[in-house]
Amino acid sequence: IEAAELRALGDAYLVHIRHEDAIIPATPETVLRVDDVLTFRGKLSVLDQLLERNGFERVMPELENRGRETLPLFEAVIAPTSSLVGKTLKEAGFRDAYHGVVLGIQRRDAMIEGPLGRIPLKAGDLLLIEARAGFDRRWNELRDEFYLVAPRRPVRAKPQKGKAPLALLILLTVIILAATGIASIVVTAFLG
Repeated sequence: IEAAELRALGDAYLVHIRHEDAIIPATPETVLRVDDVLTFRGKLSVLDQLLERNGFERVMPELENRGRETLPLFEAVIAPTSSLVGKTLKEAGFRDAYHGVVLGIQRRDAMIEGPLGRIPLKAGDLLLIEARAGFDRRWNELRDEFYLVAPRRPVRAKPQKGKAPLALLILLTVIILAATGIASIVVTAFLG
């Protein structure tokens, strides 16, 4: 990434890279491969300049639809005692220190506009962070730096296929008891 001059882009930055079906964070040492899909955040003028470089092209529609997956999002509030207070994300080396990318900053009720890496952070700022799964476990105990509010995306419960036969048996019992008149539909539905 660093050798390709994709670190200091001014009003844009590289968020992450999709290599085949894996999404990886963009670190200075990350080696780009053919067909990697790079996700940038920033001004369109900077992104248009990137597209003028040799080897860059817009994502084809079939890749764009496939690339909807992202790394998990987390919300964190800057603590009053944080060493981040008064520093910009760039000065703090946030990406390297915390292994996450700040996608947005909310101060009180307003979203911060402009290049996020140049905005001095204040206590109480809400950061929207994209990071690998487990970010919350790694940094949840650093309450002197920031308070993790919650993962931005709820974790989906996995289906418990082992319970399907029992659920099917209960459903059939409710239907049979109601259909034969042994018990009313209200009673069987309540018991089911």
